[in-house]
Amino acid sequence: MELTNCTAIEAIFLRSNRLSGRIPTWFESMMRLTQLNLGANNLVGTIPSSLGNVSSLQNLSLAQNHLKGSIPYSL
Repeated sequence: MELTNCTAIEAIFLRSNRLSGRIPTWFESMMRLTQLNLGANNLVGTIPSSLGNVSSLQNLSLAQNHLKGSIPYSL
């Protein structure tokens, strides 16, 4: 499913969906996004600093994944 052109989305809840790979950087194009829950999946890598460009983001849940590194300053 391609979400890159869905710029009006305000909330994404994909907790416990067995998602794997890295967190996509295209979330930064969703300027109305207020909630993003990607918890309890199999995501790896680091948290993209581009998430800090989503100024409307109020709630970000990434718990219970396999992420490494620090939380970007932009968040």
